[in-house]
Amino acid sequence: MHIGLILDGNRRWAKKHSLPTAMGHKKGIDIFQNLVEYAAELERISVISAFALSTENLQRDAKELDNLFRLFLNFEKRAPILVKKGARMRFLGNLALLPTKLRDSFARVADMTAAGEKLVINICIAFGGRDEIVRAAESLRHSEKTITEELFQTHLDAAQTPNIDLVIRTGGQKRISNFMIWEAAYAELYFTDLLWPEFSAAELDKAIIFFDEQKRNFGK
Repeated sequence: MHIGLILDGNRRWAKKHSLPTAMGHKKGIDIFQNLVEYAAELERISVISAFALSTENLQRDAKELDNLFRLFLNFEKRAPILVKKGARMRFLGNLALLPTKLRDSFARVADMTAAGEKLVINICIAFGGRDEIVRAAESLRHSEKTITEELFQTHLDAAQTPNIDLVIRTGGQKRISNFMIWEAAYAELYFTDLLWPEFSAAELDKAIIFFDEQKRNFGK
């Protein structure tokens, strides 16, 4: 089962608790780490794709982005836990838009966790669904092959993983906000008013129960 996560509400959680925005992002990453460790113990979930930072988010205040980038560097410190859990971490998106130091750290994390077979974790950063499709189309522009959906999909960032089964969005908004729009074409959508730092393993279980109750016919 491939679950997509739109991690919405970190900033609102910080404001709700009279904390700096950076503390909301830190809490959000801590919650994500806990959820990944829980998911690694389940038999159901094989892939988690998390919307960590969109291409649009890159237009935010420079100070907020710098704080986020420093937090993302902590993935390297947490990598040994992922290795122990049998999890592999990949980074998807237009990574050329990110600082070199961050890209280098991501490459080391991907290398350290490459042997993980129990759970794949895709961190979507500097990512936009439309941008992903445009980059895939550009890579095929001079192809002499007949372009099919199957061929096109091999040029997407998430080419090595199955399409998303369930998208979970926290924060009360009911939209997917340019998140993996190709991969989530037939995904079930689960929305909750909980802010991301309020999400938990128990809430993930509720979302999976919702998924199990859906009849999926893929248009047939």
